[in-house]
Amino acid sequence: MPTKMNVIAIMLDSLRQDHLGCYGNDWIETPNIDALAGESLRFDNFYPEGLPTLPVRKQLFTGQKTLPFHGWQPLLDEDITAAQILGHAGYLTALISDTYHLCRAGMNYHRGFHVFDWIRGQECDAYRSQPADRRLEDYIKPEIRNTAAAKALGQYLKNTTGRQGEEDYFVAQVMQRSIDWLKANRDSEPFFLWIDSFDPHEPWDAPPEFESKYLDPAYNGPKLIDPAAGFADWATDEEKACIAALYAAEVSFVDKWVGRLLDEIRNLGLLDNTLILLLSDHGDFLGEHNLLKKSENIPCLYNELVRLVLLVRHPEGEGRGRAQRALVQTPDLLPTILDVVGIGDADVAMHGHSAWPLVRGEAGKLHDYIITGYSDSNPPSRCIRDLNYSLLCKFERTGQELKLAGTELYDLEADPHEEHDLSEKKPDIVDSMAAHLGVQCLLRNSRCPAPVFPDSSRPRRAPWVKRPAAPRNVIAIMMDTLRADHVGCYGNQVVKTPHMDNLCTQSAQFTNAYPEGLPTLPVRRSVFTGQRTLPFEGWSPLGPTDVTITQLLGYYGYLTGLITDTFPYFQPPANYHQGFHTWEWIRGQALDHYRGGSVDEAIDPYFKEAMRGDVIELSLAQYLKNRNSQEECKDGFARKVVEQAINWLDRNAAQGPFFLWLDLFDPHEPWDPPAPYDTMYLNGAYNGPRLVHPKEGPTDWLTDEELAFIRAMYAGEVSYVDDCVGQLLAAASDTGLLENTVVVLLSDHGNPLGERGYLKKSPQQLYNEELRIPLMIRHPEGVGAGHKFDALVQVQDLPRTLLDILEIDTDFACHGESFWPVVQGRTDKTHDFIVSGWFDATDRCIRTQQWSLIQRPDGHPDELYDLENDPHELYNLIDEQTGLAEELKRYLGLYSLIRKRPPIPERDGVKFH
Repeated sequence: MPTKMNVIAIMLDSLRQDHLGCYGNDWIETPNIDALAGESLRFDNFYPEGLPTLPVRKQLFTGQKTLPFHGWQPLLDEDITAAQILGHAGYLTALISDTYHLCRAGMNYHRGFHVFDWIRGQECDAYRSQPADRRLEDYIKPEIRNTAAAKALGQYLKNTTGRQGEEDYFVAQVMQRSIDWLKANRDSEPFFLWIDSFDPHEPWDAPPEFESKYLDPAYNGPKLIDPAAGFADWATDEEKACIAALYAAEVSFVDKWVGRLLDEIRNLGLLDNTLILLLSDHGDFLGEHNLLKKSENIPCLYNELVRLVLLVRHPEGEGRGRAQRALVQTPDLLPTILDVVGIGDADVAMHGHSAWPLVRGEAGKLHDYIITGYSDSNPPSRCIRDLNYSLLCKFERTGQELKLAGTELYDLEADPHEEHDLSEKKPDIVDSMAAHLGVQCLLRNSRCPAPVFPDSSRPRRAPWVKRPAAPRNVIAIMMDTLRADHVGCYGNQVVKTPHMDNLCTQSAQFTNAYPEGLPTLPVRRSVFTGQRTLPFEGWSPLGPTDVTITQLLGYYGYLTGLITDTFPYFQPPANYHQGFHTWEWIRGQALDHYRGGSVDEAIDPYFKEAMRGDVIELSLAQYLKNRNSQEECKDGFARKVVEQAINWLDRNAAQGPFFLWLDLFDPHEPWDPPAPYDTMYLNGAYNGPRLVHPKEGPTDWLTDEELAFIRAMYAGEVSYVDDCVGQLLAAASDTGLLENTVVVLLSDHGNPLGERGYLKKSPQQLYNEELRIPLMIRHPEGVGAGHKFDALVQVQDLPRTLLDILEIDTDFACHGESFWPVVQGRTDKTHDFIVSGWFDATDRCIRTQQWSLIQRPDGHPDELYDLENDPHELYNLIDEQTGLAEELKRYLGLYSLIRKRPPIPERDGVKFH
């Protein structure tokens, strides 16, 4: 048996303590959670500190308090999380969740977990955009038809369209994915698995068999699965009873699937060495105090909202079947877990304290009182509780000052439902408890501002945009690491790319297209924002002030979608799906921490000893784990991206105009194409290792046969991707979409394949094989079709060019320039020169149409090539053309020193950020 204890935490969002049998409820069926409680220590006075969802998770993950300075905002770089601490202690850490706030753009709450699995579609997650198969009118009252709450519910109905059986419901998916993970990783002990189920959070939409247990069959009003939050005056008594019944049904349904998970934990033999926690983050009002749901705008910090569930099952039975009445708060959970598993000496400062000394009899209490508040309420409200009383404090703001505007005092033992206010009868208790608040809980002067993200509903178009008469759709296809010289229309005569070649005959083809800042993410930053990245923006997230082409098109009325298997988009906290209405991530490429456990497939056939210790060893192992027992991988990732894109077009083409961005990670390594592409370019028998993911650097560790194999695998990847592109274009053509759709095809950069004795991309390989990219644009009216244009263009020019093609006249401030006038014959160039380089290196390449100067740092000799007469850059002319070299170096000038960011557009009071 391993010496370290496993940890499984089961978070159930919005689960009220008083709706469980183990906490005294006698009318809702929760047999599985009740059974767990019989084997656990039950905490009766467990409370949040700052509400709601995300502030509570910050407290739980970091052991830190959030009031009054941290609200609904991302995890910060300096936040040290449970996953990081336990990972450092040797734990395999995993997050499985459908709580979309954790992983939505920029929030970053999956940071630190080795693997994470996000089940999409809950609440207003902008996941699906096709019409719903359920009528919104059946779930709302007419007076809220055009409110934000109705729009959010409409999104949920879209997300759940096509749901069949019980297994398709969200909590079932979360628990089943957790079961699958445990089966795959039970031998990877110790592990830390955080399961975060959004249910029983609204919408309260349990299967009919559970609703029938509690819903009055005579009720014929709207099924209010997600009623408006706030005061309940708008609801009839029958509607309130419906709401309470739907919530109860959701609780029982959640209990069933928690039971499935607990049964599997038992069947896998994990109970003997696993600490199991079940908890909630807050409750919800169901008519009590004339309130429904929760709201930061109404002081509502009563027990129904803030008394939480916490059950802790110790594998050795500590605390079994007992109830703990001491006050415990959410920042205490992480220190408690670390104490129980024996790493309580982690050198991480936390506000919370371990509650386990209470169990061992080493302490009688943890806190004299606790304070709870809504993180983003303004003015704030606070509740101070001890074991006898709760004091609710309401404030009002006068200028910059906050004043206590009212209090409510309740005797928790005599009045547990907090119905009889004693504040006027016991002013001495009010004063003594209010004194606990102090200045710290009243002022928010140091609060970090929460970033503003695009609304999940479809944004209106900006008032300053001139709308064209007939808007065109856009399908953009980005391929990672596709070399221009491996595409037939760019001169290759060996690699078969018939579909891209055919698209090229219908397109304007650009033969001098280049990235600016490399590699993957800096290129996408430029492509999405039109901004340069060198030398100040590197491998960094999109931020709230970055304005993307998708945000602009969304304001203009376009439906925007992203479909990709390019995992750096979603590496915490990358945020490159910002601004898309809908997005789909196909998991499993390369270093995506998608699957844990052992590798089903031996690594040796893919490996040479010279790769030992290189990061590629870890990347290759992760890639093989991701492929474990996945039959669907036989067709490859690119095929799955394209199939999802075709499905997206089927659902959404009629809702145009649309902007669909496909981002294929292939032909990026691992170069592991499916059959028949894996043997398409092999010459004769090859018996060496399958080096689908070789290490970067000099090729002296490879034989000639191995290098030829690597090149054949890359060529196979290119032909495979070409076939996938053909599948997408054929589907778009068959449905008539191409008649009104602009198609863009490009890559981000290339990859050396042994040229100059070097393999794979690097900051020093600023030659054609790494820098020159394919770029073609098919206009539905045939503008530029079949013509080659040798004007210098760069990736940051694409947003401005698309706006030009779409005839959108707007103040989109960016560095890029439209190159469409070149196609239209209005000019013959866009740039006199371009600059390329890696974000974290100082080598730079300055190019004109004829010349390429590579400027090397630290005394290394520069290089100069004549691209017209020496396209393979074999003859360095730096010593023969010193004057020309100096002139090219002057082009760098301020370009490499100053990056003046264009101002963020603002018109008529509307800002993009």
